[in-house]
Amino acid sequence: MSEPTVSRRGFLGVAGAASVAASAAPALQAAPGPRPSGQLRIGVVGGGFGNTFFWHLDPDCKVVAVCDLLPEKQKLLAERYRCTNTYKNFREFLKHPDLDAVAVFTPAPLHAFMAVEAMKAGKHVISAVPAGLSVEELEDILYNVKKTGLRYMMAETSYYRQPVITCRELAGEGKFGTIFHSEAEYHHEGLMKVMFDDRGLPTWRHGLPPMLYPTHCTGLIIPVIRERLSEVTAVGWGDGHEVLRTNQYKNPFWNETAFFKTSKGHSARVAVYWHVAAAGSERGQFYGDRMSYLMERPEGTQNTFVRISSQGKTVLDSNGYPEGETEMLVDKVYRFEEMKDVFADIARRLGPSRSTGMSAITLHLGRNKRSAVLDRERTEDRERLADLIAGCDVIITNLRPGSRRRLGLDWEEVHRANPGAILCTAQAFASDSTKGEDPAYDDVIRVADLPLDVRQ
Repeated sequence: MSEPTVSRRGFLGVAGAASVAASAAPALQAAPGPRPSGQLRIGVVGGGFGNTFFWHLDPDCKVVAVCDLLPEKQKLLAERYRCTNTYKNFREFLKHPDLDAVAVFTPAPLHAFMAVEAMKAGKHVISAVPAGLSVEELEDILYNVKKTGLRYMMAETSYYRQPVITCRELAGEGKFGTIFHSEAEYHHEGLMKVMFDDRGLPTWRHGLPPMLYPTHCTGLIIPVIRERLSEVTAVGWGDGHEVLRTNQYKNPFWNETAFFKTSKGHSARVAVYWHVAAAGSERGQFYGDRMSYLMERPEGTQNTFVRISSQGKTVLDSNGYPEGETEMLVDKVYRFEEMKDVFADIARRLGPSRSTGMSAITLHLGRNKRSAVLDRERTEDRERLADLIAGCDVIITNLRPGSRRRLGLDWEEVHRANPGAILCTAQAFASDSTKGEDPAYDDVIRVADLPLDVRQ
């Protein structure tokens, strides 16, 4: 089924307001105001996804209250954020003294309502996606942001993915030339199990229209091209399944594909599929007249640059047309799927995790960084380590002296491979002491420093 080309507002009314909410993200943020003195005191509502963040570890932030309807979720939030102030009632939660900001991570139909109520109570807001499910909800958020002068953030994760950060920087430097077409796709087969709760009753995900949840795609495109999505034509597909005939949204489609015209007259395609014979993916690609970037596919292709160059450089003729041939360059981000044992790095299994081997703490601390787990028994991994050493300015390791020697990370080997490198070592005890090869965590070191009579 195909819809005619409509205006941006028309699309909001027909196919889902949330996609354009992402394109309007800058408008949803109030001008920066004065920051509260001292720590930012935040309250978290929603003990599912809301239980996976690290605000309590930021020295400038403190979680002072948590809220959920279920006692067991309240307990999880309290343990997670080391917070003793728990609430079942959202309005009572908003009255908690000294609360500066509220994190809304509840079911999607509650996002806009809770965000607005929090702003009316004088709180800044960070909210899970989508921001809202109707034009009216989004306009209500925008109205209250402008009225209160408070800050609102829609916490779209795609913006912070490393390939998107890379492409934002390159686009800002003009490396793409003109990005005339962009694409993004969010494939998520297997949602049937979350369309019903433990009692067998429909959840908010039951029959959710794909284009009411587009920000994992628009959050890839808009930050890179820096344009609004202004017009759209959408096509949907469904098979008459019971879910598509009985959902509260009156949505007949499993999958929807939208073709956008941008504010500068360029094109963009967004594909959100709930039922598809394809591996799960959240990826984009950006086509420019000087360079393009294609994010990795689950079938095995890697993040790849394609550029027009002459002897490795962009050369323009008198008319501004790039000279040379197309070449492909792999953006080398080592993927954990390539690793022999994804649990070799114990941090990958610490704390909550939505994907095997990718704990929340790994994603949080590793954001904007490249990561690899290498097995020294594998020749290709030893070669990777040698390449890393040769290309580094500073090498930091907490391995003990013996382990460093076995891995070729002692000073002599590092200096031989990279004479200009600085090697920083952090270990429990001095290398020339009797405990130089002893493993230890901070607690062990503290005890070892105590007088003998205290230790006993």
